[in-house]
Amino acid sequence: MKGRNFAFYGFYRERLRRLVGWFLYMLYNLSLPILVIILIITMRISDTTDILEGDFELSIDNREGKIYANYDGNYSLIEIEKDTYSNQYIISGDKREIIALPYGGGTYRIKLFELNNEQGEGVLIVERYIEIGIGDILNPFKGVSYYTDYENSVDILNEFIEDLGIHRKDYNNIDDFVYGVYQNILENIEYDKELKQLIMSKEIKTYRPNIDKTVNDKKGICVDKSSLMASILRLEEVPARIVMGYTIDGEYHAWVEAYYDGEWKSFDPTDGRTYRDNSIKDYEITNYY
Repeated sequence: MKGRNFAFYGFYRERLRRLVGWFLYMLYNLSLPILVIILIITMRISDTTDILEGDFELSIDNREGKIYANYDGNYSLIEIEKDTYSNQYIISGDKREIIALPYGGGTYRIKLFELNNEQGEGVLIVERYIEIGIGDILNPFKGVSYYTDYENSVDILNEFIEDLGIHRKDYNNIDDFVYGVYQNILENIEYDKELKQLIMSKEIKTYRPNIDKTVNDKKGICVDKSSLMASILRLEEVPARIVMGYTIDGEYHAWVEAYYDGEWKSFDPTDGRTYRDNSIKDYEITNYY
């Protein structure tokens, strides 16, 4: 009887040992994908940095290289700094703004100011240093942003494209398409000398392009023409950025760079210069947008 009991308990002890071994094996093998999932979720969460301060609500997408800004007030100013570059953006409380971080990955200093009015003195509300690791360095130059704000102007842009016959699909290659957009804006959007004078005399202290107005009036200054060109290129899925700086004559100016065939290529739809004639290489760049 004792021998039978020993065999009975031995049998179940072996079954229990195997069951525990199987459980530990499954726990080990399942823990790896679970840990990977947790790691991915953690990384995705860390891709976004939120700043909530006073009337400011900022969501910074570290991988996309863009700031999504809301301000529940009249006027405010966002300043971003990296290395020797400094960009400023005035925002109001009536809409969400998308601001690109155009200087690649690294450390950005972001400062938020409240303004008494659109031209008023600024009061610093918050200052943060943010580490940006952009997944694709071209992301900031795709889609809608502060100076390519065509979110509510897609229809009018498509009408403009249709009227001038500058669909990307109608060109043999991307270089001809970009040049076609440049040439049509150069020829069909008149330079607004009166607006330039108002800005130079400081009767207009701050200025931002309005795509609807540029297309409807068929005129604008350099930043209007550059904004229109960059917006059309982005709408047609060609990365583009607005460049600001000085011409060879020392005049403050805006032009466009488009990225294709593995490099940035310059186009000035105001003064009629492009990378093809090598006449923009001596421009002095101060900012990208």
